[in-house]
Amino acid sequence: MSAPFPKLTRVTSVYSDAEDRFRVTGEISPEDTRCLWLTQRLLMRLVPHLLEWLGEIGRAEGKDDLGQAEVMQDFAQQAAKARLEPQTAVPVPSMPDPNAPIQTTPGEPVPETIWLVHEVDITKSTNGVITLTFKHGGNGVQLAMAPIELRQWLIILHSQWLQAGWPASVWPEWIDTAPKASEQPPAGLH
Repeated sequence: MSAPFPKLTRVTSVYSDAEDRFRVTGEISPEDTRCLWLTQRLLMRLVPHLLEWLGEIGRAEGKDDLGQAEVMQDFAQQAAKARLEPQTAVPVPSMPDPNAPIQTTPGEPVPETIWLVHEVDITKSTNGVITLTFKHGGNGVQLAMAPIELRQWLIILHSQWLQAGWPASVWPEWIDTAPKASEQPPAGLH
């Protein structure tokens, strides 16, 4: 059995317009980081699984009523957004221009620190933590997130997803933490 993949302790997620994909830079230690590139195709498959897991947690907490579950998901997203605090970005490993295109020629050796993710394994634990294992060939790293951390990552991902102009059909309404038109105070008449 091979050794387990290294664990990321924190990540920075940024959409790259030049690459039309997401760059997730993760820190294993202050001196050891990984740069993972995630395509739209991969994320279109991953995001529904992450959202379903959040739904499973809601059902486990007794929120089977669809209307109540939707309200509770919206509330949980608002709470996650309120607890989201700005942090310094995880540095991109030895890459002169963080938005420069990466080489993905078949047969070429994959750099150990910068690679295009080809596969994501999802492991759900009984203690409420989801672990994502990002893989490319023999390379891999793991990212474990509690529900609030997953919600915060999804807030960031969703925001940049919309800015990228990617199809929003994968996202439920409750993921959008911006005030709805019906929640905004009426404009004053002059």
